[in-house]
Amino acid sequence: MLQSLELDGFRQILRGSVGLIIGPSQTLDPSWAKPIAAELKSKFGIESQGTYLEAGSAAVAQSHPVENVRETIRRAVTSQVASPLLSSLAKVRWSALLSCSLDLNFEMKLQEQADNRPGRRSLSVISDLMMPLPPRDVPAFKLLGSIQRDDFPVTVAQYLLQKNKWRRTVPAFADRVRGNPVLCLGMSGLDSVLLELLSEMLAERTSAPHSFVLLADDPLTASAELDALLSSRSHVSVVNAALSDVIKVLAKSDEKSFQLVLPLPDGSSDPFSSLTRYKDLAVVVNRNFTLQFLPYD
Repeated sequence: MLQSLELDGFRQILRGSVGLIIGPSQTLDPSWAKPIAAELKSKFGIESQGTYLEAGSAAVAQSHPVENVRETIRRAVTSQVASPLLSSLAKVRWSALLSCSLDLNFEMKLQEQADNRPGRRSLSVISDLMMPLPPRDVPAFKLLGSIQRDDFPVTVAQYLLQKNKWRRTVPAFADRVRGNPVLCLGMSGLDSVLLELLSEMLAERTSAPHSFVLLADDPLTASAELDALLSSRSHVSVVNAALSDVIKVLAKSDEKSFQLVLPLPDGSSDPFSSLTRYKDLAVVVNRNFTLQFLPYD
Protein backbone atom coordinates (compact mmCIF):
# COMPACT_ATOMS: atom_id res chain seq x y z
CA MET A 1 0.00 0.00 0.00
CA LEU A 2 1.45 3.35 -1.03
CA GLN A 3 1.87 5.74 1.90
CA SER A 4 1.35 9.42 1.19
CA LEU A 5 3.87 11.78 2.81
CA GLU A 6 4.15 15.53 3.05
CA LEU A 7 7.61 17.13 3.19
CA ASP A 8 7.73 16.99 7.00
CA GLY A 9 7.01 13.27 6.92
CA PHE A 10 9.72 12.79 4.30
CA ARG A 11 12.22 14.57 6.54
CA GLN A 12 11.50 12.14 9.34
CA ILE A 13 12.47 9.05 7.36
CA LEU A 14 15.87 10.46 6.40
CA ARG A 15 18.72 9.01 8.46
CA GLY A 16 21.70 9.30 6.14
CA SER A 17 22.69 9.56 2.50
CA VAL A 18 19.87 8.40 0.24
CA GLY A 19 20.22 5.94 -2.63
CA LEU A 20 18.94 6.90 -6.08
CA ILE A 21 17.41 5.02 -9.00
CA ILE A 22 17.32 7.36 -11.99
CA GLY A 23 16.07 7.00 -15.54
CA PRO A 24 15.99 8.97 -18.79
CA SER A 25 12.73 10.77 -18.00
CA GLN A 26 14.78 12.66 -15.40
CA THR A 27 18.19 12.95 -17.09
CA LEU A 28 16.65 13.96 -20.43
CA ASP A 29 12.96 14.73 -20.86
CA PRO A 30 9.71 12.86 -20.13
CA SER A 31 9.32 12.40 -23.90
CA TRP A 32 12.84 10.95 -24.26
CA ALA A 33 11.63 7.82 -26.09
CA LYS A 34 10.00 9.69 -28.99
CA PRO A 35 13.24 10.89 -30.67
CA ILE A 36 14.66 7.36 -30.46
CA ALA A 37 11.51 5.88 -32.02
CA ALA A 38 11.58 8.54 -34.75
CA GLU A 39 15.23 7.79 -35.61
CA LEU A 40 14.61 4.04 -35.75
CA LYS A 41 11.60 4.55 -38.00
CA SER A 42 13.49 6.93 -40.29
CA LYS A 43 16.54 4.68 -40.56
CA PHE A 44 15.00 1.20 -40.58
CA GLY A 45 11.26 1.69 -41.10
CA ILE A 46 10.50 0.29 -37.65
CA GLU A 47 7.21 1.46 -36.17
CA SER A 48 7.23 2.44 -32.49
CA GLN A 49 6.69 -0.63 -30.33
CA GLY A 50 7.32 -0.87 -26.62
CA THR A 51 10.80 0.20 -25.54
CA TYR A 52 13.78 1.01 -27.76
CA LEU A 53 15.02 -2.50 -26.95
CA GLU A 54 12.02 -4.09 -28.64
CA ALA A 55 12.32 -1.74 -31.60
CA GLY A 56 16.03 -2.57 -31.82
CA SER A 57 15.20 -6.28 -31.82
CA ALA A 58 12.77 -5.72 -34.70
CA ALA A 59 15.45 -3.88 -36.69
CA VAL A 60 18.02 -6.63 -36.13
CA ALA A 61 15.39 -9.25 -37.07
CA GLN A 62 15.15 -7.49 -40.46
CA SER A 63 18.88 -8.14 -40.95
CA HIS A 64 20.04 -4.62 -40.10
CA PRO A 65 23.52 -4.74 -38.49
CA VAL A 66 23.40 -4.34 -34.73
CA GLU A 67 26.19 -1.75 -34.98
CA ASN A 68 23.97 0.45 -37.15
CA VAL A 69 21.09 0.10 -34.70
CA ARG A 70 23.36 1.05 -31.80
CA GLU A 71 24.70 4.11 -33.64
CA THR A 72 21.16 5.24 -34.47
CA ILE A 73 20.10 5.02 -30.84
CA ARG A 74 23.29 6.79 -29.74
CA ARG A 75 22.58 9.64 -32.17
CA ALA A 76 19.01 9.97 -30.93
CA VAL A 77 20.13 10.15 -27.29
CA THR A 78 22.96 12.63 -27.80
CA SER A 79 20.67 14.96 -29.76
CA GLN A 80 18.48 15.51 -26.68
CA VAL A 81 18.94 18.30 -24.13
CA ALA A 82 19.74 17.46 -20.52
CA SER A 83 17.15 18.16 -17.82
CA PRO A 84 17.66 21.60 -16.21
CA LEU A 85 17.14 20.10 -12.72
CA LEU A 86 20.25 17.92 -12.88
CA SER A 87 22.53 20.63 -11.49
CA SER A 88 20.42 20.92 -8.34
CA LEU A 89 20.00 17.16 -8.09
CA ALA A 90 23.77 16.70 -8.24
CA LYS A 91 24.25 18.82 -5.10
CA VAL A 92 22.75 16.06 -2.95
CA ARG A 93 25.21 13.62 -1.35
CA TRP A 94 23.89 10.36 -2.73
CA SER A 95 25.20 7.13 -1.21
CA ALA A 96 24.98 5.22 -4.54
CA LEU A 97 23.15 5.35 -7.88
CA LEU A 98 21.47 2.84 -10.13
CA SER A 99 21.14 4.54 -13.52
CA CYS A 100 18.95 3.26 -16.35
CA SER A 101 19.90 6.21 -18.56
CA LEU A 102 22.18 5.71 -21.54
CA ASP A 103 23.34 9.31 -21.36
CA LEU A 104 25.92 10.59 -18.85
CA ASN A 105 24.34 13.98 -18.19
CA PHE A 106 23.76 13.40 -14.49
CA GLU A 107 27.11 11.72 -13.92
CA MET A 108 28.90 14.73 -15.42
CA LYS A 109 27.04 17.08 -13.06
CA LEU A 110 27.95 14.87 -10.11
CA GLN A 111 31.59 14.87 -11.13
CA GLU A 112 31.55 18.68 -11.33
CA GLN A 113 30.31 18.79 -7.74
CA ALA A 114 33.03 16.36 -6.63
CA ASP A 115 35.70 18.44 -8.37
CA ASN A 116 34.53 21.82 -7.06
CA ARG A 117 33.54 21.01 -3.48
CA PRO A 118 36.25 19.90 -1.03
CA GLY A 119 35.21 16.89 0.98
CA ARG A 120 32.92 15.39 -1.64
CA ARG A 121 33.76 11.81 -2.46
CA SER A 122 34.81 11.05 -6.01
CA LEU A 123 32.33 9.52 -8.42
CA SER A 124 32.95 6.21 -10.16
CA VAL A 125 30.83 5.53 -13.23
CA ILE A 126 30.50 1.75 -13.45
CA SER A 127 29.58 0.91 -17.04
CA ASP A 128 31.17 -2.54 -16.91
CA LEU A 129 29.19 -4.12 -14.08
CA MET A 130 31.75 -6.90 -13.66
CA MET A 131 34.55 -4.51 -12.72
CA PRO A 132 35.69 -4.20 -9.07
CA LEU A 133 34.11 -1.38 -7.11
CA PRO A 134 36.39 1.40 -5.76
CA PRO A 135 36.02 1.25 -1.96
CA ARG A 136 35.54 4.95 -1.15
CA ASP A 137 33.98 6.41 -4.30
CA VAL A 138 30.28 7.00 -4.84
CA PRO A 139 29.29 4.37 -7.43
CA ALA A 140 27.00 5.16 -10.36
CA PHE A 141 26.03 1.81 -11.83
CA LYS A 142 24.97 2.10 -15.50
CA LEU A 143 22.53 -0.79 -15.56
CA LEU A 144 21.75 -0.46 -19.28
CA GLY A 145 25.24 0.62 -20.31
CA SER A 146 26.43 3.96 -21.64
CA ILE A 147 26.40 5.59 -25.06
CA GLN A 148 30.13 6.22 -24.64
CA ARG A 149 30.72 2.48 -25.05
CA ASP A 150 30.05 0.16 -27.97
CA ASP A 151 28.45 -2.59 -25.91
CA PHE A 152 25.26 -1.06 -24.51
CA PRO A 153 22.25 -3.32 -25.16
CA VAL A 154 20.02 -2.42 -28.12
CA THR A 155 17.94 -5.62 -28.34
CA VAL A 156 15.90 -7.60 -25.84
CA ALA A 157 18.36 -10.50 -26.01
CA GLN A 158 21.31 -8.22 -25.21
CA TYR A 159 19.32 -6.66 -22.38
CA LEU A 160 18.64 -10.06 -20.81
CA LEU A 161 22.35 -10.87 -20.85
CA GLN A 162 23.09 -7.47 -19.28
CA LYS A 163 20.42 -8.04 -16.61
CA ASN A 164 22.23 -11.15 -15.42
CA LYS A 165 25.00 -8.88 -14.15
CA TRP A 166 22.62 -7.07 -11.81
CA ARG A 167 23.03 -9.93 -9.34
CA ARG A 168 26.48 -8.56 -8.65
CA THR A 169 25.46 -4.89 -8.69
CA VAL A 170 22.38 -4.94 -6.44
CA PRO A 171 24.19 -6.20 -3.28
CA ALA A 172 26.92 -3.58 -3.80
CA PHE A 173 24.27 -0.85 -4.06
CA ALA A 174 22.49 -2.12 -0.94
CA ASP A 175 25.76 -2.15 0.98
CA ARG A 176 26.29 1.55 0.23
CA VAL A 177 22.69 2.57 0.99
CA ARG A 178 22.65 0.61 4.28
CA GLY A 179 18.97 0.80 5.08
CA ASN A 180 18.44 4.41 4.04
CA PRO A 181 15.58 5.34 1.69
CA VAL A 182 15.90 4.82 -2.07
CA LEU A 183 14.43 7.58 -4.23
CA CYS A 184 13.21 6.67 -7.72
CA LEU A 185 13.12 9.33 -10.45
CA GLY A 186 12.56 9.32 -14.20
CA MET A 187 11.80 5.65 -14.83
CA SER A 188 8.58 6.30 -16.74
CA GLY A 189 8.80 4.54 -20.09
CA LEU A 190 10.99 1.82 -18.62
CA ASP A 191 8.35 0.37 -16.31
CA SER A 192 9.22 -3.25 -17.04
CA VAL A 193 12.92 -2.59 -16.48
CA LEU A 194 12.16 -1.06 -13.07
CA LEU A 195 9.97 -4.00 -12.07
CA GLU A 196 12.73 -6.45 -13.01
CA LEU A 197 15.29 -4.38 -11.10
CA LEU A 198 13.12 -4.27 -7.99
CA SER A 199 12.43 -7.99 -8.17
CA GLU A 200 16.20 -8.54 -8.18
CA MET A 201 16.57 -6.24 -5.16
CA LEU A 202 13.76 -7.99 -3.27
CA ALA A 203 15.13 -11.48 -3.95
CA GLU A 204 17.38 -11.21 -0.89
CA ARG A 205 16.35 -9.57 2.36
CA THR A 206 19.78 -7.97 2.71
CA SER A 207 19.44 -6.12 -0.60
CA ALA A 208 15.77 -5.08 -0.30
CA PRO A 209 15.34 -1.31 0.20
CA HIS A 210 13.88 -0.53 3.60
CA SER A 211 11.99 2.42 2.18
CA PHE A 212 11.22 3.17 -1.46
CA VAL A 213 10.21 6.73 -2.37
CA LEU A 214 8.37 8.13 -5.41
CA LEU A 215 7.14 11.64 -6.13
CA ALA A 216 3.39 12.18 -6.38
CA ASP A 217 3.61 13.36 -10.02
CA ASP A 218 5.45 10.21 -11.13
CA PRO A 219 3.24 8.10 -13.46
CA LEU A 220 4.58 4.99 -11.73
CA THR A 221 2.49 5.78 -8.64
CA ALA A 222 -0.48 4.42 -10.61
CA SER A 223 1.24 1.07 -11.24
CA ALA A 224 -0.62 -1.73 -9.49
CA GLU A 225 2.27 -4.11 -10.31
CA LEU A 226 4.77 -1.84 -8.58
CA ASP A 227 2.57 -1.54 -5.50
CA ALA A 228 2.02 -5.30 -5.32
CA LEU A 229 5.72 -6.06 -5.79
CA LEU A 230 7.06 -3.66 -3.18
CA SER A 231 4.41 -3.68 -0.49
CA SER A 232 5.29 -7.15 0.80
CA ARG A 233 8.96 -6.40 1.44
CA SER A 234 9.43 -2.63 1.60
CA HIS A 235 7.77 0.57 2.77
CA VAL A 236 6.60 2.56 -0.24
CA SER A 237 6.14 6.31 0.20
CA VAL A 238 4.77 8.91 -2.19
CA VAL A 239 5.94 12.44 -1.43
CA ASN A 240 3.44 15.19 -2.19
CA ALA A 241 5.95 17.81 -3.22
CA ALA A 242 7.82 19.14 -6.22
CA LEU A 243 11.25 17.71 -6.96
CA SER A 244 12.86 21.09 -6.28
CA ASP A 245 11.45 21.05 -2.72
CA VAL A 246 12.55 17.44 -2.18
CA ILE A 247 16.08 18.39 -3.27
CA LYS A 248 16.15 21.19 -0.68
CA VAL A 249 15.11 18.78 2.06
CA LEU A 250 17.79 16.27 1.04
CA ALA A 251 20.47 18.97 0.93
CA LYS A 252 19.47 20.20 4.40
CA SER A 253 19.53 16.65 5.72
CA ASP A 254 23.08 16.26 4.41
CA GLU A 255 24.20 19.26 6.44
CA LYS A 256 22.73 17.80 9.64
CA SER A 257 24.02 14.28 9.11
CA PHE A 258 27.60 15.20 10.11
CA GLN A 259 28.12 15.08 13.87
CA LEU A 260 31.16 16.87 15.29
CA VAL A 261 33.27 14.59 17.45
CA LEU A 262 34.60 17.48 19.55
CA PRO A 263 33.61 21.17 19.64
CA LEU A 264 35.39 23.25 17.03
CA PRO A 265 35.39 26.89 18.19
CA ASP A 266 34.78 29.63 15.69
CA GLY A 267 37.18 32.43 14.92
CA SER A 268 40.66 32.71 13.53
CA SER A 269 42.18 32.27 17.00
CA ASP A 270 41.51 28.56 16.68
CA PRO A 271 44.63 26.96 15.16
CA PHE A 272 42.47 24.30 13.52
CA SER A 273 39.75 26.54 12.10
CA SER A 274 41.04 26.06 8.55
CA LEU A 275 40.27 22.33 8.83
CA THR A 276 36.57 22.72 9.56
CA ARG A 277 35.69 23.25 5.91
CA TYR A 278 37.18 19.83 5.21
CA LYS A 279 35.20 18.03 7.93
CA ASP A 280 34.46 15.10 5.61
CA LEU A 281 38.19 14.47 5.29
CA ALA A 282 39.68 15.45 8.65
CA VAL A 283 38.47 15.55 12.25
CA VAL A 284 40.65 17.00 14.98
CA VAL A 285 40.77 14.60 17.94
CA ASN A 286 41.96 15.02 21.52
CA ARG A 287 42.09 18.79 21.08
CA ASN A 288 40.92 19.18 24.69
CA PHE A 289 44.29 17.83 25.89
CA THR A 290 47.30 20.07 26.30
CA LEU A 291 50.71 18.45 26.19
CA GLN A 292 53.10 19.46 28.96
CA PHE A 293 56.79 18.72 28.43
CA LEU A 294 58.93 18.34 31.52
CA PRO A 295 62.65 19.30 31.46
CA TYR A 296 63.80 15.68 31.24
CA ASP A 297 61.52 15.07 28.20
